[in-house]
Amino acid sequence: MALVAKPILKYLDDWKIICLTTPLNIRKVRIKELYPETYEDHYKNMSHFSETGVLKFPKGTVYLSTDIPMEILENVIIKEIFKV
Repeated sequence: MALVAKPILKYLDDWKIICLTTPLNIRKVRIKELYPETYEDHYKNMSHFSETGVLKFPKGTVYLSTDIPMEILENVIIKEIFKV
């Protein structure tokens, strides 16, 4: 019998979830700017599960990358939120 992975956030099924993702190269630039003295420590911790985005969200979750222009990202989010 095969085990089926269930979303760990199942209780959010009635919610509209928008998951923002940021490409690794952009994350590294931002980290280095925010933490110039300790950015290497932050790089080492990037593989921690809380940083990898491997959470299983419910069906219908919208995944958006932050590497698009902010105005476009905002418009997409607004359309998703008010979708009927």
